Amino acid sequence: MQWADDGIIIGVRKFSERDALVSLFTRQHGCYRAIAKHALTSKQRGTFEPGNHVHARWNARLAEHMGTLACELLHPVAAVVMQDRMALTALLSCCSLLDTALHERDPHPMLYDRFAQVLEAMLHREDWQKHYLLFERDLLQELGFGLDLSECAATGSTESLIYISPKSGRAVSAEAGQAYHDRMLPLPHVFKDETITPKPAEILDAMRVCGYFLGVWLFEPRGQSMPDARRRLGELIASEMAPA
Repeated sequence: MQWADDGIIIGVRKFSERDALVSLFTRQHGCYRAIAKHALTSKQRGTFEPGNHVHARWNARLAEHMGTLACELLHPVAAVVMQDRMALTALLSCCSLLDTALHERDPHPMLYDRFAQVLEAMLHREDWQKHYLLFERDLLQELGFGLDLSECAATGSTESLIYISPKSGRAVSAEAGQAYHDRMLPLPHVFKDETITPKPAEILDAMRVCGYFLGVWLFEPRGQSMPDARRRLGELIASEMAPA
């Protein structure tokens, strides 16, 4: 059994002195975990970095076997963002969320494309924050925990939607949520209109919303904690974007 596809390295763990257990996210085949021979050698180490875009070849005797991966570097994303602390932390956050949350060999082409947009923005040193926020929103959607922001959960109105219910993940209007203001989560406008550029306060709101639902809907039921990289990113954004 074999296949070839472009993909993104999302995890690298030591398997032996020279070999690594690599997690690869591809558009057509989903997340695959396989052994990469010589991945930890000086010649190959630069290829097998989280976030790098590679062309991969997977081989195994039977489809259900773990198999082996051989990868050719296409875009060294990790090296490009290395000097940008926040971008590097966001890159590692994306990788750790995918590596932890996705079931193996389950394709998510829309989520792959969204992740690729984050990396593309980082490669070209563009404003990647919006793409990152939409990546987390879409990760929830792809895992079956999508936010319903189409209308107010209490009244059915589509006007003045400014809250998200922490229980249902549905939008709530200003009027319906006023009495419960201190219990509601803010509704980031970028989640409804992807054309806007979020301001620092809205980036903080979006990180808070996604972090909350990733925690209570995904990681806590599994008995897991939030990946360290995602936690560090939330702290870093809060410290750098919070008003003085």
